[in-house]
Amino acid sequence: MHDTPTTLTLNKRVLFLSAQPGLVAAQIAGRQVTLQQALALRDDISTDEITPVPILTHYDDKLGRYPYTGFKTTDELPFTTDAVRN
Repeated sequence: MHDTPTTLTLNKRVLFLSAQPGLVAAQIAGRQVTLQQALALRDDISTDEITPVPILTHYDDKLGRYPYTGFKTTDELPFTTDAVRN
């Protein structure tokens, strides 16, 4: 039987969908945060938050301009058009 790894090493940044709007904005601006800093994370995130229905009228490369634009933390929408790309 194989041992199950207990850690996961990632060589890229991880976007934590935090319940703290300031931490989400900081990550969008390029700041790297740890999981502990990002807690508490948002839960029950719908696909409509990740890709809002009106955005689905776009296709190809244009669709990549709008990920997470429906994501809300408290009463804020921290993701704007091209936020993830930039």
